[in-house]
Amino acid sequence: MTTGEITYRYGTIYQPSMIPFPLSLQQYYEILFTGNGFIHKFWNSFFLASTITVLHIPVSLIVGFTLAKVKFKGRVLFIVLYIMVMLMPYSVTILPNYIQAKVMGIYDTPAAVVLPAVFAPQGAALLGVFSIFLNDAVLEAVSLETKSLLRILVHIVVPLLKPAIAILVILTFAESWNMVEQPYLLLEQEALQPLSVLFRRILDSSLNVVFAATVIYMIPVIIGYLYCEDMLENMIGIKH
Repeated sequence: MTTGEITYRYGTIYQPSMIPFPLSLQQYYEILFTGNGFIHKFWNSFFLASTITVLHIPVSLIVGFTLAKVKFKGRVLFIVLYIMVMLMPYSVTILPNYIQAKVMGIYDTPAAVVLPAVFAPQGAALLGVFSIFLNDAVLEAVSLETKSLLRILVHIVVPLLKPAIAILVILTFAESWNMVEQPYLLLEQEALQPLSVLFRRILDSSLNVVFAATVIYMIPVIIGYLYCEDMLENMIGIKH
């Protein structure tokens, strides 16, 4: 829709319509081809979200399974600490993350955003809860064949936890795709910032540009959700 039609339909008379008149693609041209950095920051977002997701899953799997099934001294303390950290709002942890990035020399690099997200406790808590319900007899039988925790994880635990892993993939990707505070505070260079930060400026544009940018911004998360939904249906036999 043009800016005039959006203002008229959603501001003056409020008569929503799925069919624009006249049809306009100018806003998409403006976003994609006028050099406002939209495409560059789109790929920045995709890189950050994909990297965090790919690294967060194995870390969460190892930690979650270990806390749920492996008996070791101080296990209960570790579980309590994970729950405490998980319950903390991001506003509490942003200052330690900022100081840590400065000390490690990774401030104003993608690693400053990626590393805290990779080791976030939510994924380990989710997979740990699912791991609790794994059959101990199966795990004990496998342990007679091999003592390698890595082999047990790869060949037994991962196939059994595929639905939970699929859920964690889409939740992690969506959360990483939508993060604003982390890149805004930890990335000074505008060239490194993701699309979620650019939206602060896009919101000052015309309404049709804002609507078009929102449509493009939602596409990766929607595709990921539909893919994981289809994968879950195939794995556990759910049909609409």
